[in-house]
Amino acid sequence: ILNKKENLRILDVGCGTGKYARLLASDAASYTGLDLSASALKLARSACRPCANVSFINASADSIPCPDNSFDLVFACWVLGTIASEEKRFCAVRDCLRVLKPGGRVLLIENDVGGDFEKLRGRYPDTGPTIRYNEWLERACGLKRLEHFDSYFNFPSLQLARRVFKEIWGSEVSSRLHSGVLSHRIVIFERSSSGGLVF
Repeated sequence: ILNKKENLRILDVGCGTGKYARLLASDAASYTGLDLSASALKLARSACRPCANVSFINASADSIPCPDNSFDLVFACWVLGTIASEEKRFCAVRDCLRVLKPGGRVLLIENDVGGDFEKLRGRYPDTGPTIRYNEWLERACGLKRLEHFDSYFNFPSLQLARRVFKEIWGSEVSSRLHSGVLSHRIVIFERSSSGGLVF
């Protein structure tokens, strides 16, 4: 999905603690991480200190403080779905496209229907919320499904898995865990040009 390219400029929207910066920065001319959490960015800056081509911005995904046509690749991993307002989600996609260079790509990594992770979140057997959200990305934002694949979370122990999920989704969700290994279905969406957006 990510082809190595000389002088590739990457924007990671919702970069968190810089996990993908550490993986991909060596294949890029510059790697910019954007996140709303100042505490996450503090950890990201510390982890990526040796990387001279990495920088971070404390900002919202729906208001990216970068000029138009700045990046060859803009990607976001499980970020849009955390934005409650559909209007703000739309603005985030529009801003990702705005900062994209001609010929560049936007990639969104999202949850697909099925798997232990969706069941844990209460998205099964009622798969409607996931289906509607993914269809909205296609209809309103002009994104195309590029690839589907099955993955999994693999925690060293059930106790650690429960602690992590309790922190994110609370006690009710974490109590549903019965294993440190959870299957996870993923879909990747792509858009390569801005064009018009329908909202």
